[in-house]
Amino acid sequence: GDYYKNLAQNPKIKKEQQKEFYQKALGYYITASQVNEENATLFGIIGYLYGKIDEYTLGKSYLNRGLSLEPWNPIVNFYSGDFYYDYQNYINSLKYYKLAKKNNYYDKYSLNMRLGAVNEKLGDLVKARNAYADALKLRPKNDELKAKIRSIDDLKYNQTEYYYRKKPFYYDN
Repeated sequence: GDYYKNLAQNPKIKKEQQKEFYQKALGYYITASQVNEENATLFGIIGYLYGKIDEYTLGKSYLNRGLSLEPWNPIVNFYSGDFYYDYQNYINSLKYYKLAKKNNYYDKYSLNMRLGAVNEKLGDLVKARNAYADALKLRPKNDELKAKIRSIDDLKYNQTEYYYRKKPFYYDN
């Protein structure tokens, strides 16, 4: 399953082929989940994969199953964040990415990049910049990331009145 999931995530793969690889991966993960019905991570991955093939209801169902087994599982929370991000539900995406971070998700670089992206989508460029800066600490030679941080800095967003307005509830740490 990992093999096909990784193939599908290759940016050089065409959309139709991506979907085919996600479906193949899904078959392997579903089989594994039938053997090990208590593995929350498997259900998180299955939910994520269903989201990738545009099966929102099935994806959400499997993610919820994984979260009901282990609500603090950082991998399930990370995949839940990705799932909701793909469906442009940025508030839920942020919630799950924060839970993954709080519970020590192993891939700090990817998590910080996603936290930066979702905060940027929600309009908090200061938190987005901080997340990108955390990612840059892990990969200091990433020139695209340096340019992204520079472009946010050039806006001087943290000095505007917009930034000091009362924030919605999802901005809390």
